[in-house]
Amino acid sequence: MSLFNFGNEEDVSYSTPQELFDSNKNRKIKSLYDYQSSIIDKYMKNIEEKDVVLELPTGSGKTLVGMLIGDYLRSERNYKVLYLCPTNQLVYQVSLLASNEYGINATAFVGPKKNYTLEDKNNYEFSRSIAVSSYSSFFNSNPYFCDPDIIIFDDSHSANDLISSNWSVKISRITHNELYNNLIELSREYISESIYDLCVDDIGFAIKDVDKIPNISFLNIKSIFKEMIEDYIDKNIDNYDKLDFKFAWGQIKENLSACNTFITTDHILIKPFISPTKIFAPFLNSKQRIYMSATIGKSGELERAFGIRKTIKIYDEKFQTLTMGRKFFLFPALLFEKEEIKVFMDELVDYVPRSLMMVKDKKTEKMFIEHFEDRGKKTYNAQDLEKLKEEFVKQERAIAVISNRPDGINFPNDECRLLILTELQDNTDAQEFFISHRMGSSVLFSELMKIKMMQAVGRCTREYTDYAIVCIIGEKFSRYVLESKNLDSFIPELHAELNFSKQQFLGNSKKSVEEIMSMIKIFLDNREKWDEVERYIQNEAKKIASKVSINSDINKILEKSAQHEVGFHNCLWIENYEEAIVEADKIIELLGKDEQLKGYLGFWYYLSAYAHFCNSNKTKANVQLKKASENTLSVKWFTKLIETSSNEETEEIVNIVSNIENKIVDELLKTDKNSILRELDNIESSITQGGRIFEDALTNLGTWLGYKTYNYEDTGSPDPIWIINSNTCIVTESKIYEGDPEIILRHIRETSTHEQYIKNNKQKLELFSDSDIIVVFISNANTFKDKKTKELTPDIYYVSQERLILWSNQAILVLKEITKAFSGSQDYLWQEKTTKMLKDSKLTPNNIKNFFTQEKIRTLDY
Repeated sequence: MSLFNFGNEEDVSYSTPQELFDSNKNRKIKSLYDYQSSIIDKYMKNIEEKDVVLELPTGSGKTLVGMLIGDYLRSERNYKVLYLCPTNQLVYQVSLLASNEYGINATAFVGPKKNYTLEDKNNYEFSRSIAVSSYSSFFNSNPYFCDPDIIIFDDSHSANDLISSNWSVKISRITHNELYNNLIELSREYISESIYDLCVDDIGFAIKDVDKIPNISFLNIKSIFKEMIEDYIDKNIDNYDKLDFKFAWGQIKENLSACNTFITTDHILIKPFISPTKIFAPFLNSKQRIYMSATIGKSGELERAFGIRKTIKIYDEKFQTLTMGRKFFLFPALLFEKEEIKVFMDELVDYVPRSLMMVKDKKTEKMFIEHFEDRGKKTYNAQDLEKLKEEFVKQERAIAVISNRPDGINFPNDECRLLILTELQDNTDAQEFFISHRMGSSVLFSELMKIKMMQAVGRCTREYTDYAIVCIIGEKFSRYVLESKNLDSFIPELHAELNFSKQQFLGNSKKSVEEIMSMIKIFLDNREKWDEVERYIQNEAKKIASKVSINSDINKILEKSAQHEVGFHNCLWIENYEEAIVEADKIIELLGKDEQLKGYLGFWYYLSAYAHFCNSNKTKANVQLKKASENTLSVKWFTKLIETSSNEETEEIVNIVSNIENKIVDELLKTDKNSILRELDNIESSITQGGRIFEDALTNLGTWLGYKTYNYEDTGSPDPIWIINSNTCIVTESKIYEGDPEIILRHIRETSTHEQYIKNNKQKLELFSDSDIIVVFISNANTFKDKKTKELTPDIYYVSQERLILWSNQAILVLKEITKAFSGSQDYLWQEKTTKMLKDSKLTPNNIKNFFTQEKIRTLDY
């Protein structure tokens, strides 16, 4: 061997990534698919663009495409290429895949940078190998990869939280209790009273709610807020567990005026609306950024997540209508009772050799692992699969139970034919929750929800010819995927798959467990017999494809708005308020084009007001705040900021409208509007009767009006209970007498125990410790049997059945109109109209409390 080196062995030049691939003798992949080569060709036409998005669906081999492009840029242009993955497990998976299958030099960089070997660093720095690492190793205060030429973001559709965490301070009610409590007290006058009560009462842990400190108000307490956090960090400097937000705090503490502060019942979140990647040099100074995505999203999701204004999007047209593999969806939550669901699920898991179950959190993961172990199954969690996947796919009685991990858990072909989903993975942070819940702008996140859903259901179908059962046991998740509006937004083949399954589970005849299992066996074991279903799904997909529009007007507006939203927040970060106002004006003009975006428009009037306020134009700020108030339903402090009063119980009404919406959606999954109207008619007639029929009708009426209702059957329990909110409970005793009705002493004594019953069960009923308990006696009798009964009557309220009938008839008329007008969930115009109808008809929470407390029972005669 010569003592001297004679240059780079890679001096051979290639004109395209495909040519480089063909020359690679170390690869095990025989060839590229046509669609992979097509995507690469389109990329080559845009090779000089700064931000390029490549869309390839789950299971289509996007990792190979990304790696091949990266290897081409490394070898041909001598670029330093950094390939980022969401998790360390995926870093190892991708680097091994590149080296062992693709024949591409790739090096995994995980853990502390002090552990990186000199050889690995040299290979990356001198462009001899692609570096594969995680988002968190790049987006932090002191990354090793400080000057990459090319950054390839894998699974970019799920990167929002991974990026924003670098600029997000989360102060936990449990972990940072002292700091949380101090900041809540500091913020008290700037947040709603109901949120404050939940933040200081124990039941707040069970109730998810959010408010925001107005940015204008935050300026008043910014210095004290900052001082409190700095003091807490100094006090706990040696306790790392209590300083998990320390590095993120260092990134934002000098720019708090450009951040939003959200107060929730279990944490405080401080973050900018859009991550300021423009000031992050390793990201900004790269020559090109490539975003690999299974689903791009059509509303500017990627641009908001990465803080970029403009991207070039590349995709293969056929994937706009086709899915990878075939899925047979099961919806047992819509067909069986809870115990039946468990029996069905166990029978299903017993039938297949291996199953994958995805759950929402570690607690649920542990519960199901224990359940399946008791049934003799070999169980695996996410950590097990990182090391033992090869063992898992050889088992004959195994199940993997994974929490919050839709990305990177892949089981093609016979590795796993059954995927069980409990609920849609909900990583919504306080900011998203505020905008969707308080601002009535859930439409902004509908594409993100769709992306999460498509990611979740594709874990076991990784090729065209693959097939798997997807069993959704969560009722909320089932409702989401089968609602007509959501079905229409899915690509035609997925829409057709779901339509077919919907007919099986919500058709005219209810199917038994045995019948469903027979269908499953045909799908898994008798593919020839399944052919008739296959033809049906393909024909349905063609029909759907001929009708649907690829992109809605709302999505187009939101996509255009995204680039100006990024511009606004970049300006806000550097305190260029004049330019921020220009960007806000463009956003407002765009959002004003569709009334469905009214809530989001309100949010941007508010941000515009803040920019004007910071630019010393309080008059214009007040004008924009007034417009913000006019365009939103539940945020009361818009008007408070301009010193006008608003006594409407808007926050509570929005919650009520949301509950009514969920009730209608639930019912429409099982039936149609005419059946709902008949059910409301039945409630109306049942209110005129007595006994259990009356009680059930009153319970159902409360549910339809948007309240939590209970009607327990245990001895000594009250009749229907309506939970108006965490501060107020209406508890009833209903006595409908026959003959000449008179109120008797025994029934009054029963009623007098109900207040204590509620006090004993406040935690279960999610009531505050000092909540108002309204005890009501409902009867067709309006006189006491004797004087003694009247004299012993406690301080309770009275409502006659006759008066209740008149009131309920009016309420049911309103509910019918609300139902008739319903067009689908997350419809801002329907929510706005329903809110107005409840107010006009005096069916708000305050109105209902007033109705039940107009008369005390002791005022009756004997």
